[in-house]
Parts: sequence; structure tokens; C-alpha cells
Amino acid sequence: MGTPVVSTRIGAEGLEVTQGENILLADTPIDFADAIERLVCDRDLWQRISRGGRRLVEERYSTDRMHHQLELMLAGLISRQRLPLKKGLS
Repeated sequence: MGTPVVSTRIGAEGLEVTQGENILLADTPIDFADAIERLVCDRDLWQRISRGGRRLVEERYSTDRMHHQLELMLAGLISRQRLPLKKGLS
């Protein structure tokens, strides 16, 4: 949605984010509040994090990309199921 994101490191775990480019990471309540204040007071930072986050979502986490990844994973599973079983196994 083009809104800048502040998260804890645990909250962003597993995402390919870059601190200061597409997200602000803060692990304590004070650091979290400071990050939000920085965004509210710094229009350029707000826009940079917003654009970077939007770009990351479009490139890595869009619905089309996720569908493609799921199709690849399912195709791999299906191809494994088609392998012939060894003798004596049924």
C-alpha cells in the first residue's frame, strides 16, 4: 500500500528486507517509537522506506510470484510421486 513499515527483527524474520531501505527495524519500545517519530518528521525517509517496501513486495512477494513459486513446488512434489517404487514396496 506504499506505507512505510517499522517492525521488530522477529516480525520481519524470513523476509528479505534491508534496514533503512525498505523497512525500519526496532526491537525495543523506545527504538520503535523513535523509528516512527523519524518517519513522521522526515518526509524523505518516509518516501524512501515507502517506495522501497512497495518495490520489495512487488518484486518478491506479489500474488503472481507466490503463485509461480507454489506451482514450481507442487510440480516438484508431483514429479517425485511419479517415480517408480522399488520392488517389494507397494
